Amino acid sequence: MNQPSDTRFRVQKSLATVHGEEIAALCMELMPQIDTTLLVTRPDLDGAVVLLRRDMDHGFAAIRAEMNNEFAAVRADMDRELNDIRNEMRTGFAAIRAEMDHGFAAVRAEMQVGFAEQGRLFAETVARSTNQSLRWSIVTMVSMQAVLVAAVRLL
Repeated sequence: MNQPSDTRFRVQKSLATVHGEEIAALCMELMPQIDTTLLVTRPDLDGAVVLLRRDMDHGFAAIRAEMNNEFAAVRADMDRELNDIRNEMRTGFAAIRAEMDHGFAAVRAEMQVGFAEQGRLFAETVARSTNQSLRWSIVTMVSMQAVLVAAVRLL
């Protein structure tokens, strides 16, 4: 009797002791014969685990590399978009500055014209006022001279 047959015989005897001959015979019929050369050993499992870990490490490394590439692409896209926004803002601000400079130049020109007109009007008013005061002063002096001449003749 070889090892597997001997083992099956001992299992059947143990089952018969506990459950009876009929149940032991039924269990042994339902239990298929096993080729022990097909059973996995501990070294086989250890080797398979090593291979599985290596495959998983390789797979995770590939996923990491792919994720790093994708994140780099997203970063590059974001950098490009942010640079585009910055350039648009610079262009917009430059246009606003140009408009403001043009507007302020126009206001300055209008103010210079207005101030020149106000200066001219002020000068004319001062000149008129001065001319009128001078005329009154001359008239007063001539009148006083006439009064003095008349007073000297009377004396």
